[in-house]
Amino acid sequence: MSRLHLFIVLLVTLSTAIFLTGCGSDMHSSTSNPGATGTGGSGSGSGSGSSSPTGNAVPGFGEGTGSSGQTGSAHFLYVNPLPGGGPYAAAIQSSGALTAAQSVLTNNNDPQTMAIDPSGSFLFQTAVGGGAPSGIFAYVIDRSNGNLSVAAGSPYLTTVPFYADVVDQQGKFLYALGAQGVYAFSIQAGTGTLTQVAGSPYAAAGPSTQLPMPANIMAVDQTNNFLYVSTTSGISGFTINQATGQLTAIAGSPFASNVSDSWAIVVTPNNSFLYQLQSHTSTNIYGYSINQSSGALTALSGSPFGAGQCGSVVPAGTIGVPTPDNMTIPSSGKFMYDNCGIYSLDASTGAVTQVSSQGPGDWPVIDPSGNFLWALSSDQTSCFHCDAGVQAYSVNPNDGSFTAIPNGFLLLTNSEVGGLDSIAITK
Repeated sequence: MSRLHLFIVLLVTLSTAIFLTGCGSDMHSSTSNPGATGTGGSGSGSGSGSSSPTGNAVPGFGEGTGSSGQTGSAHFLYVNPLPGGGPYAAAIQSSGALTAAQSVLTNNNDPQTMAIDPSGSFLFQTAVGGGAPSGIFAYVIDRSNGNLSVAAGSPYLTTVPFYADVVDQQGKFLYALGAQGVYAFSIQAGTGTLTQVAGSPYAAAGPSTQLPMPANIMAVDQTNNFLYVSTTSGISGFTINQATGQLTAIAGSPFASNVSDSWAIVVTPNNSFLYQLQSHTSTNIYGYSINQSSGALTALSGSPFGAGQCGSVVPAGTIGVPTPDNMTIPSSGKFMYDNCGIYSLDASTGAVTQVSSQGPGDWPVIDPSGNFLWALSSDQTSCFHCDAGVQAYSVNPNDGSFTAIPNGFLLLTNSEVGGLDSIAITK
């Protein structure tokens, strides 16, 4: 673990208030009680019934999973390590439990987010750098077991800090927020080789913050027409050229410029709404309607929605760094999860209601089918040499509640030597 991350953990350890009210923990939320549950409530809405600008039905992909174009069950899970390296790999069993797969050695520093194409064949990892190369690192996923290998041509732009990435819903293009704006790349079928798109990078402000954890600050809408990027200036919106991958700023962009510290964002499976968190607060969730023709965002009535209490399934005293990082939604669109709890989503109005203040851990991702949830966690509390890994939960699709799977914790590292900062899953 880097000195900076250790310093952050020390600060948090000294703060009793954070212990008691933190909305998550930087890879340290405990699963020492395997029967711990996050209680839900009945929610409204579904992911169906909307139409795209061309009149086609919205696919209803699960969102905030790290993988584009997913509606079915996830089979593989990947975790970014700190201070650097290739992602940890795991296969997902039918019970939701994880089995370690083969990772790969990579020379990078401070990996941020991962983006996987819809076929589940290629994984793209961003890194900020500093002391080791930054850039974009590409990997091939072995579809039989989830093992990783370095893709031909990787890494790319190793002198450019990259903070986040996303693959479009068709798996043709990769978009990444870098030091000079939004970089666009075409993805070669069969190899995953990246080629920068003409005109890239496209003007956009940088991220609101880089620490203590990355966040899902980029999203492609369900119809694959629009790209949204959360920045210091608000939410930058772009129209995607389906043939070339080139981007054009949406009229009125950036949106939500009045919201300070714009951070994690997510688009609902019915493509009607986009939600936004701030980097240093868990008390508000901002909501916007998406104009299906232009991609413009308009603040929803009642926004921001109060997130209420921010709790955890872990006992008080767990060390970590509370900060919003990821919002994740199954393809049904009924419930949304972050590291502060469970929320029901109204498919008609976009209203957000917190139904549980118990968060599963950091960087939660939910199976697009809605059956399982995974989050960064630990099997210990209040220690400086904690076992860090991923906890698996089963999810009740009717009320959204989650329950820790017995023996569902996968140990990946120890905080004495490293940490974890993001998750991605794929079919």
